Amino acid sequence: MTSVYVKGDLPQSIFQLILVRVSLMGNSASRDGAPVIARCSSPAYCVQVVGSRHILLGGGGGASKTGVPNNIQTLLLSFDPKLLAVAAGNSSQTSERLPLVTEVTNSLETGPFATMNMDCVLLGPSELGKYLLAAGHDEYCDLYESKGFSLLKVKENEQPQLALSFEKISRIISDEKSINGYQVKKTVRFDRSVEGQPQRLYTGGADGCIRIWDVETLRQGCTLKHTPLIKIEAHQGDVDDLDISPNGKLCISVGHDTSVYVWNAVNGRKICSLPVPNEIGADFRVRSVRFTILGSKNTIFLATYNQIRLAKKAVSYVALWAFSNERDVCRPILVREACKETISALTVSGCGNFFAVGTMDGSVGIYDTHELKLLHFVQKTHAIFVTAVEFLPQKTYDFGPLSDENERQCSHYPGVASEYRTAVISLSADQTVQFHAVPFLKQTSFTSFLCKLSLLAFFLYYTVWYLCDRPKKLNLSINFYQTVFRCPDIKNEGLHRLFLCYSEMSSSFEECRYFAVDLV
Repeated sequence: MTSVYVKGDLPQSIFQLILVRVSLMGNSASRDGAPVIARCSSPAYCVQVVGSRHILLGGGGGASKTGVPNNIQTLLLSFDPKLLAVAAGNSSQTSERLPLVTEVTNSLETGPFATMNMDCVLLGPSELGKYLLAAGHDEYCDLYESKGFSLLKVKENEQPQLALSFEKISRIISDEKSINGYQVKKTVRFDRSVEGQPQRLYTGGADGCIRIWDVETLRQGCTLKHTPLIKIEAHQGDVDDLDISPNGKLCISVGHDTSVYVWNAVNGRKICSLPVPNEIGADFRVRSVRFTILGSKNTIFLATYNQIRLAKKAVSYVALWAFSNERDVCRPILVREACKETISALTVSGCGNFFAVGTMDGSVGIYDTHELKLLHFVQKTHAIFVTAVEFLPQKTYDFGPLSDENERQCSHYPGVASEYRTAVISLSADQTVQFHAVPFLKQTSFTSFLCKLSLLAFFLYYTVWYLCDRPKKLNLSINFYQTVFRCPDIKNEGLHRLFLCYSEMSSSFEECRYFAVDLV
């Protein structure tokens, strides 16, 4: 078994150097034939789906002088007309592969910093194309803002592409701990309690602290010295992961010290700690956590568990948790084995009905949230570990109204993943972005139902006809009927006759079954 270092176990400089060396080996094709929709020019560590048709890829070679650029690329998702024409002529290809392609429309240089983590949130109405981006750059967190959609001619003799560009507006210091000369911010998340109006930004660093920032103050510019609204000394060591509840009232954090805490996001008070379920045991620790929009009285979230120590036979678990808003306690709803690999990434769909994981072996899995049931799993589709997974939208919701302003919320248009039950993209250190999807359940057509019903009716008719053509059975049935029901007129002509179909003997009972057949 090949040993693989987890990102949280290494200093950032060493981790970046490993990924750069891996990337210089060349781009690897998908092992299982999963569609590769993009190939990165530099190591990419994080991905974000922005709006209905754009994705952001963040990465780079870091401060080391390897010649690998540090940037955040904006890619446009679209369908290639040429590939669509080929797929239309091949029905099998249409059902298996989606002719989805990407085009780099913008590239944002990040100086000597590689983007290790980021989060992006909507600003205002979706059709305006304004977004706020927070990117983790060593001890800093840089904020960027888009000014809206624009048409950009990427290549000569081609139609302009819909572009989305970002400009830097602010920088904050989100970490105070130095590791071998590098200060590392581990994770960043926006509050999404009000759509289009982010209130707070949460950062978790290698110093074990969670800092909560006011978004409106951060948007005022780089000239101000920003201080966090709340600083929580959460963990002894790195804050490996954190997430914010949909209503913005809870924050859950995962520390490298194996502890998991639920915090009051308003005042920073610790509410409770998350125990390890009995079904999993003490040899496991939480890798990632994500809230869902499921639940009304309780707040529902997911947690993935990896083995604390590497073993020859790897295994990971996933648990569905419920936080009681009244009693301030957590209880597990369902715990199941996720896969026989070590999980490296987790994401939850916007509807909350699905979640996806990436593994250290390069596999990608899609699951049903309600039952934790596996829907799609592609083993070792990437040549190396998966760094991020994200769901693609099924609806295009940032398309402006055609006529009346009041029609904004009245209609939706199909999205890039509308042909599937759900779909995700996966990002890996092998510099590929792959597409994975769960098809819709096949429904039996009405014609097929009629055919099956006709066959069943024919079988029943033939069975009755065959049994009625046996006089010995008929005489036996008549005698039996006269004896039991004392009906001597059964031999007379009537509307019905009773036929004995079969007699089944056993040591304890005798069973007789009858059919009444209309002879009129």
